[in-house]
Amino acid sequence: MTFPIFIIISTGSYSSHGDITRIIIISFISSLIVPFAILIRQFLGWNYICSRLRSNYIFYEESDWHDGQTWEKPNFWKIRDNLIAAQEVSPILSLISKITISLLLLLSISTSCLLFFTPK
Repeated sequence: MTFPIFIIISTGSYSSHGDITRIIIISFISSLIVPFAILIRQFLGWNYICSRLRSNYIFYEESDWHDGQTWEKPNFWKIRDNLIAAQEVSPILSLISKITISLLLLLSISTSCLLFFTPK
């Protein structure tokens, strides 16, 4: 989706002017960085949710107060939160991890192609 935008940006480069293969590879690498950053942010958010669900304690701090309190979760909350973490959050984390690894693989392949097609 961002590939056409980065093609337009890459055509303005003086260093790769006239080398269409290099322009396409640079645009492809640049267009993969945007979804990679979004996926990293999503992974960090879902990982925080998962750690809060699997924790046995609840940390509570009111706004404008700097004296936080820690409460232990009741047993039925622990069971419910662990079930939610295992059934709903863990599959999302697994999917995001697989997609992130795929994007990293694509980035490494395209970077090696860029190094291969770089004029000497």
